[in-house]
Amino acid sequence: MYADDVDEDSDFTESTTSKSQRTSKVSAVSETRSVPREAAVVSTTALQSRVQPQAQPRALPRHRSPSQTKSSPTITTTSKSDDGVVVKGNLFIALVHRKAINKGDLNVQKGDVLKIHSTREDGWWIAENENGQRGMVPKNILKHCTGDVVKPQRAVQRIQAEVHRSAAHPSRQPPARRRAIHANFHNTLECHMALRLSESNWSFHDLFWNDRLHTIQKRHVTTCKMFKVDKITKYNIGSAEPTGHYLRMCLFDKSAVTGRQVVSNFHYVFPAAIKNNTWVFEKNVKLFRPQYNSQFFARSNYRMDKVILMIELFVTLRKPGSPLSHARSFFAELPLLNEAHQSLLKNGTRQIQMEASNAAFKDTPTITLSISDISQKQVGFCDMLPDVVVWNPSYLQLTAAYRVCLGHFTRTRADPTSADATFDPLLGLFPRLCDQPDMLDLLMALCVKKKLNFNMMNDAFVEQFSNLFVTSVFGIDQLASLPKYDLWDEPSLKRREEMLTTFLTTLLISNQNPLKYQTEMKIRPLDIHKFAVDLCGPHAID
Repeated sequence: MYADDVDEDSDFTESTTSKSQRTSKVSAVSETRSVPREAAVVSTTALQSRVQPQAQPRALPRHRSPSQTKSSPTITTTSKSDDGVVVKGNLFIALVHRKAINKGDLNVQKGDVLKIHSTREDGWWIAENENGQRGMVPKNILKHCTGDVVKPQRAVQRIQAEVHRSAAHPSRQPPARRRAIHANFHNTLECHMALRLSESNWSFHDLFWNDRLHTIQKRHVTTCKMFKVDKITKYNIGSAEPTGHYLRMCLFDKSAVTGRQVVSNFHYVFPAAIKNNTWVFEKNVKLFRPQYNSQFFARSNYRMDKVILMIELFVTLRKPGSPLSHARSFFAELPLLNEAHQSLLKNGTRQIQMEASNAAFKDTPTITLSISDISQKQVGFCDMLPDVVVWNPSYLQLTAAYRVCLGHFTRTRADPTSADATFDPLLGLFPRLCDQPDMLDLLMALCVKKKLNFNMMNDAFVEQFSNLFVTSVFGIDQLASLPKYDLWDEPSLKRREEMLTTFLTTLLISNQNPLKYQTEMKIRPLDIHKFAVDLCGPHAID
């Protein structure tokens, strides 16, 4: 369902650039050009654990010499490293606080992002902080925060090739904040809803059982707010005729200290219509069409002022004989915390001037956003959710119920240290259904019909909720030949809506056994591996 084919070459994103230039990697080394380049740096701490050190590392002994101080990182220097690794990029993060002791040292605060300009054999590197101050820093208090780690010998060969390629074809990519963001598994709700291991791998990251209350422990985060897109005005994209429009929201780390810049799932909102250059949104959302709900909530446990709420405006284009393409035309950044880690989100209505992804756009639209607290009826359910998520508030109760079922599962496991797959229809399938929200609409309608009490999620509720899940959405998702859920394929969405409406009517009106309904339609074989609780997948170690 995700737009993983965002076209960076579109008229809405950037100037013309050949595919070979887009896919070519940016060279590291040279600082003699007018455009700064990333330096290839040797670091023995690049693969260091994410667990922060408790004590400040001892500073390395220093042997100054003029030749070492003025030298810049070269390919020869990096290739001679036998015990280190070559990393792509010269941005490092400070692991501890360190005051300047000698003349020429740099004051470093824990969490500072430093740009390395020169390396030395004695381990003292010349670094520059975000304020432009330069000085010497011991390498054993630094951790590489961007780029891929590669073997030294292959890295040298690749860097040499990229240097020549960059000289012949200078990069024309836009600034990082203007580039298109590609979707992957880590940006899905399936990843963020599944169980995630802690750094020790002996417990779960955000799921703890409360023995006193006999339920999971509620999670309190730094940011938990409700948003609603009221309208978008002054929208003008010239003479282009796109086939569709939509908004995409996510939590975005501008510092890239976390290892990836998009730190949450992607959430999508579609307008009901565009009239007189103004986006109009639905007030009453239709069943099985949750993408038209302009209300969403955001949860974040990041205590970083660089983590912001990113709102992107996309258009879809379809040329004759070509697949559907997605182009980001405008975006807006909404800060969440200040430098003192205090919330900047005050309740009320904001009008935010969006920025253009392409400098050719002179007139940019204005987005009107309403911000409020989570309601008292919903705050208890929201506190049970994962620490980082951006989603539709219509599914707060269902997600809280799923998390309680997860708590019962982790509490009753015979061997808490076992990573063997456990086959459970609800626990294994629910995370994937979060990326098919029309199925959750069906489940919620049945829960209302059966009068499930979400305010008392005890053992009896868990059993009742699991049984209802198996006899409804599990059967139709695993057995029925539903079209693939695709937000940009309207015929498929209509077909899914018809099938789900028929199924819901059968259960609500005639009280027909769902198994009988499944015998009257074309079904497919059941794959037991599709609903296993995976404790060691890519989501678990994210």
